[in-house]
Amino acid sequence: MVEDPLHHPPSIRKAIFATLRQNRVACAGLNLVVIALVVSYYRWPLASAVWEAVGRFKVEWSYGFSCVSTVFAAVIVPALAQ
Repeated sequence: MVEDPLHHPPSIRKAIFATLRQNRVACAGLNLVVIALVVSYYRWPLASAVWEAVGRFKVEWSYGFSCVSTVFAAVIVPALAQ
């Protein structure tokens, strides 16, 4: 008999849903932050100028931008979330 590749044992499925339940507030908060950043780009000229400067930095310093954004995402954001 061939097993269904999408079928997971109940214990794995329960663990996944338990993890999703534990992190739902953080995920919702992160989504709200992203929405606020997008809205800020279109609604406020000062914020738009900041995001355009970030975009120029990304284009001009591709590896430097990757380094800075990785440090920000891996160190600073989790520290602020605690």
